[in-house]
Amino acid sequence: MNRLQKVLETANLKLAAVATDVMGKSGRDMLDALVAGTTDAEILAELARGKLRKKLPELREALDGRIEKHHRLLLRLLLEHMDFLEQTLAQLQQEIEEHLRPYEEAMQLLMSIPGIQALSVAAILAEIGIDMSRFPSAKHLASWAGLCLIEQHKQEFPVVVMCQVLDVSESGFYAWRKRPPCQRQREDAQLTEEIR
Repeated sequence: MNRLQKVLETANLKLAAVATDVMGKSGRDMLDALVAGTTDAEILAELARGKLRKKLPELREALDGRIEKHHRLLLRLLLEHMDFLEQTLAQLQQEIEEHLRPYEEAMQLLMSIPGIQALSVAAILAEIGIDMSRFPSAKHLASWAGLCLIEQHKQEFPVVVMCQVLDVSESGFYAWRKRPPCQRQREDAQLTEEIR
């Protein structure tokens, strides 16, 4: 998005100064028209939809620039790349949903917790799974989650402080780090080796 902005600015097009979402429907239509060769600010501004139509005079001024052949090329390539990334994300999302389908009941249960959304549920299930038998109590699960959080952020914050905030003993954290790998970690390591 930043690169797209820079290309527009080098062509003296200030679309972002008027349109809050350059990649929204109106903005995308205008960008596609620019790539197709339209340079008339009046014609480009008329592509505005919805609330953006109230800003037509400002939009005409913002779209009155000097777009050259190389700008069109760069815009086309950037838009194609963004489309590719959106398609890839959609495919990945579909794949994730497919993998989560067997856990639909657990997902619904987790989403009944206030503040927990589908993305958080997917992360929780990926990290913890649905077998809670490995945690003797809710406190053990909470402690494990705190330990993982400390491990992930130990480069950013002192371990001592995080242990105090998360109510985890410092000695418990270091003992947890020295534990032998669990079955899942061994399977993940084996899979990683097979992939290489």
